[in-house]
Amino acid sequence: MKIGAVSQCTRYLNFRPSAIWPSVLPAVAWNEILIAGFNRAEVELSSEAPCIFISPNEFSLEEALSSLYPKLTFVELSRLSNEIEKLHLVIEWKIFCSRLGYHANSDWPRLFQIMSQAPDKLQEWWQLRDVSPRDLAPLKALPENLLVRYFELALKAVAFEPSRSDGILALEWLVDIMLDDVRRESMALRWPEILKAPNFVQFREHIRQVRFQQTIEREESNELQVAKLPWPTKTKANWVRRGDADGVEIKLFAHSADDLTKQIAALENVATQWHQRSNELQRKSDV
Repeated sequence: MKIGAVSQCTRYLNFRPSAIWPSVLPAVAWNEILIAGFNRAEVELSSEAPCIFISPNEFSLEEALSSLYPKLTFVELSRLSNEIEKLHLVIEWKIFCSRLGYHANSDWPRLFQIMSQAPDKLQEWWQLRDVSPRDLAPLKALPENLLVRYFELALKAVAFEPSRSDGILALEWLVDIMLDDVRRESMALRWPEILKAPNFVQFREHIRQVRFQQTIEREESNELQVAKLPWPTKTKANWVRRGDADGVEIKLFAHSADDLTKQIAALENVATQWHQRSNELQRKSDV
C-alpha cells in the first residue's frame, strides 16, 4: 500500500453507496481505481485529497470491496455490478457475494438489468426497504414493453412510503395485473381514480380490487346469498376470509343441550336451502 492523492486515480468505481465514507479516513483506490471516499473526492479533488492505493498483488478486488463494504443492500449490489461491467473489471462475483452473505444465481443479471432501468425514486425505496432478490423476482416475468408501465404504477405506490411488507405485496399485485390483458384493461379504466388516491391504503385497495376482481365479486355474491338464508334467531353468520380461504363463520348461543339440538336442526335446514339456492344459481349461470 502507498499514500497518494485522489487526483492520481485513473477511474472511479462510484456505485453510489448509501453509507457516507468517514471524514477521518482517506479515500481508497485499488489498482488506481477509486473504490471508496467518492463524496469527499468530489469536494476535495482540487485540494489533493489523500488516498490509500492498494495493489492487486496485495488484495484482490473482491477482498478489497468486501472489507470496505461488509454490508450492501441488493440495490447497491446491482449498481456495483453495473459499474464493474462498465469499467471492464474482473471480479470473482460469487466469492464476493458470499462474503456479504448473498448467494448469487443465474437470475441476478436479469434483475440487475431491470433495476438499472428503474426510476431513481423507486430504486431509493427498494434500497431504503432493503428488498431481497426474492422480493424482486416477479419482475423477471415482465417483458420490456410492460416494464415502463409497471414503473409508472410502482412510483405512485412508493410515493406514499409504505412499509416493506405492504409495498412489496402491492408491487407484486401490479406485476400480476400487468401480465393479464383483462386486468390491465380494468386498471386502465380505473387509472384516473387511482391517481387521485390520497393515501396508500386507498391506492392499495384500488389495486386489490383489480387484481382480485373475480374473487371479490364471488365473495360479494356469497355474502348476499348467506345473508338471505333463514338463520336461527340466536345465530350470527357472516361470510369471512381467512388467509387464502373464505367461507361462513357461524356463532351461536345455546342455554341448554335441548336448545343446542334445536339450533343444530335449524342449521341443517339452512344447509339444505343453501344447497338448493346454489344449484339454482349454477343452473342460471349455465344457461
